[in-house]
Formats: sequence, C-alpha cells, structure tokens
Amino acid sequence: MNSFKWNDKSSVGIEAMDNDHKELFDIINSLYVGINQGFQYAKLDEILLELLRYSRYHFEAEESLMRKYNYPELQKHIDSHVKYVEKIGEIRKRFTDTDNDLVVLMKMQEFLREWWINHIESTDKKYGEYLASIGVKYKVH
Repeated sequence: MNSFKWNDKSSVGIEAMDNDHKELFDIINSLYVGINQGFQYAKLDEILLELLRYSRYHFEAEESLMRKYNYPELQKHIDSHVKYVEKIGEIRKRFTDTDNDLVVLMKMQEFLREWWINHIESTDKKYGEYLASIGVKYKVH
C-alpha cells in the first residue's frame, strides 16, 4: 500500500486542524513503514498507541472548537470520533490477542485510509465551511 499523502484537497481551512491531520497522516505512514519493513511487534504497538493518543488529542481540540462556535452537527461529529477510537482500540486488541498478527494491521491500513479520507473530506470540511460562513478565521488552537 502506498503512503498516505496530505494534499490541499484535504484542507478544512483551519490551520491548526490541518496541522493535526498532517501529523495523523505521518503516524499512519509510520505504521505502514513499520509493517512493510518488519518492525518488531512492540514498536508497531507503540505506533498504534501513539495513533490513539494523537487521535484523541485532535478530536478533543476539534470538538472544543466546534463547541465554541455552536456547530450544529457537533453531536454527530463526536459520535463519529467515538466510533473511530473504539474501532482502533478493537483492532489493537485483536493485534495483541492474536500474537501480533500482521494481517490484522494490514486490514487496519485500509480502514485508516478510507476513514480519514472520508472523515476529512466529507465530515470535517463541513465544520470548516460552517466556521468560514460565520466569519471565523482560526489559525491556532
């Protein structure tokens, strides 16, 4: 599988959130590299934990921003974040419970690619458009 590349099409128009998304892409790419280069299982698990940690950090920042500006689809957005964190947790558990089966992580690669592309380009862009429509120009969180 090819690396996960950021492009301007993925921008939500809010620099801080775009920077978080870029960092998440980098972590996901680290996982791809680790699988393809045969990293030790402990290192792969460390990358998974970092992905979970940074995802939670990003989701909290994003939700806080949406809450601050009364984003009308906030709850729906939070629900998608909760489902994502649960799914990654389940995959990590499956990975560790199956003696670190790389097939589990390879399936996760496709899930991550599809989830993030869909989430950013359809869900996150909506709050970016909403914030722009009410005159918010947000550079940092």
